[in-house]
Amino acid sequence: MPAFCQHTRKPLRPLSSIYPSFATAPGSNDFAISDDGVIYYLKANSLDYGPEYFLEEYENQYGKSYLEDESNLRNMARRRLEWMEETIRAGNHIVPWDHPRGPALLEIGSAAGFFLDEARERGFRTTGIEVSGFASDFAEKRGHHIIRQSFLASTLFQDHGFAELAGKANAPKGLDHTHSEDEQMILEQESKLSSQSEAREAYTTPAQDSDRYPHSKARKAYWASAEVPPNQGFVDVIAAFYTLEHFSDQALAFRRLSKLLKPGGLLLLAIPSYHGPVFHCSPAQWLQSHPQDHFADYSPESLARTLDFYGMQQIGIRPASFHKKRMCGWRRFLPDGLYRRWANKESYGDTMEVIARKLDA
Repeated sequence: MPAFCQHTRKPLRPLSSIYPSFATAPGSNDFAISDDGVIYYLKANSLDYGPEYFLEEYENQYGKSYLEDESNLRNMARRRLEWMEETIRAGNHIVPWDHPRGPALLEIGSAAGFFLDEARERGFRTTGIEVSGFASDFAEKRGHHIIRQSFLASTLFQDHGFAELAGKANAPKGLDHTHSEDEQMILEQESKLSSQSEAREAYTTPAQDSDRYPHSKARKAYWASAEVPPNQGFVDVIAAFYTLEHFSDQALAFRRLSKLLKPGGLLLLAIPSYHGPVFHCSPAQWLQSHPQDHFADYSPESLARTLDFYGMQQIGIRPASFHKKRMCGWRRFLPDGLYRRWANKESYGDTMEVIARKLDA
């Protein structure tokens, strides 16, 4: 993990320099924080998401296997889709969903395909991305097309299913999809920005334009420095539930999210949040229980700043969990209903759900 924030290229600080309660907690030196509040786990490493993850590890955490939890996962999927639709209506957001066969939805980390099932029932054209062969097999048997590679892989556009979802090709199955000019430039620029020296140059310039980073001015400066022309995007909705934090290259992940979304398209996320009771009330527990494959942690504020930098506006946020018993201080003794209202107002929880909208180019 570099000593610089992957988004801004500014030096990271020790976590305890911002949150003194972590100073004496074992393991705090393994975490660093950016000026914009993104926490990086310096010892993070990727895991093998084989059958054990969906069977044994999931059961150890939730008391039942992933497949046994299907009913709950489906209910959660429906609630997320309903919340997205309610947010669109409440904010009078105009979405470019004009495809005759329905809007295109891409789920990153689609697992066994339960969310894809529910989205398809609501009229979306769906495709999933999943690195687990076990989960991909299960979803494909239910009729879903699954791209079996990382979301950050440079060969994403070559997948026939993605090309069909994005409306970029009607090629027969088995033929590679030829990159459009925009797609090729995106991939070339992502490759160029992967080198630390060039990435530092691209990100440092806009960061110096603003004391409170990022702003729209800094964002425009970044896209100008990146030499990537505005494009019309490829999909209407990208969904990712507890997936984004697993990517070792956070900047590349956010760049690709922004470039794949059409202007006005929506990003539907569920992600851990450090703006919650465990982080603030039990620092040692937060450090001890931190998953080894989580490379970055966000708060509602730091995520909003990051989204803004990549041309996306946070339009909806809510806590994904309520754990009053984890609280410290007088709020621990609030009635359940009052605590939930306060937590919703403050977006306070150990996990959060977020909706962002891709801004017009």
